[in-house]
Amino acid sequence: VVVGQLHEPQSQTVQDLNQTDVVLHAGRILRPEENSRAARLLGHSAATTVSALQGTACQLPYSLYLPITQGATVRNAYVGEAARRGIFQAMAAAAGITTPTQGAVEAFDRSALAYDGPAKKLAPPGEWLISQGYLKPYAAVRHVHYGAQAAIDWRRQQANVDTRKIEALQLSIYGEAMTYCGNRAPTTPIQAQFSLSYGLAWALTAGDLGPDAYHDASLMDGEVRRLEALVVLTEATDYTARNQRAARLTITYADSKETVLVDAVPGEVDMPLPADEVEAKFIRYVTPILGQACANKMAQGILNAPLSSPLVGLLAI
Repeated sequence: VVVGQLHEPQSQTVQDLNQTDVVLHAGRILRPEENSRAARLLGHSAATTVSALQGTACQLPYSLYLPITQGATVRNAYVGEAARRGIFQAMAAAAGITTPTQGAVEAFDRSALAYDGPAKKLAPPGEWLISQGYLKPYAAVRHVHYGAQAAIDWRRQQANVDTRKIEALQLSIYGEAMTYCGNRAPTTPIQAQFSLSYGLAWALTAGDLGPDAYHDASLMDGEVRRLEALVVLTEATDYTARNQRAARLTITYADSKETVLVDAVPGEVDMPLPADEVEAKFIRYVTPILGQACANKMAQGILNAPLSSPLVGLLAI
């Protein structure tokens, strides 16, 4: 079984790695971290694992930003492709296929992630990054959560919500979010899922950010599109400098303005979603596809079945 990371990629470089380093941290070096996982499952040495990682970096010169901006769903194929290529490269390295001894990962860092800063250090051996994974409360990429949470917090502060009184919106957020989610006026679900302005506008209007935000009628909603067009995105350089995920939302009316700050969103490492909320989210998202009874049954099976249970049985409908 090859398990993918839950968090967005963080560009890092390989320095003085032992086997534990490679296995735990490869997922934060490249999207197809599966090569190191496959190498571990195949019993490869640390040297062979690093060779597989360098080989994968040689074959991945592009980022996933372009298909998102154009609304192309090929972006969603990366999970399966990453697993396939990772397994192949691990086996190729073990078979004697040679790769650069260094530099390939750093080159990927520059070309695909546009990073040109100083070399980054990996977390020390023994720090299990899998424990830093998270479950997202909203149906959007994590970067969109901060503006959406600010919008939801604003609604909770209002005695009577009327978004029609809003005349201007400014969202100040860390730089990575603007790079990855600067899509404007989205017309397809994947564009909207990676749009700071759309997620903010929908959350202001609906008080939530669930799958219904990406229905055709939702994408064309007049008030949502008006609010999305009002959004001015600016980089919060203080957040960027601190590598902090946070947002400041300023809402302007005819005669006043107010600002909402968000520096944490439920589901983060130190704010894990309660089990009942995770279950409720699963049932909510699955019910429109499989029905309430099937969603409930599947949730209970996943939660309560023995860990040795085959996945195919848990997902049977």
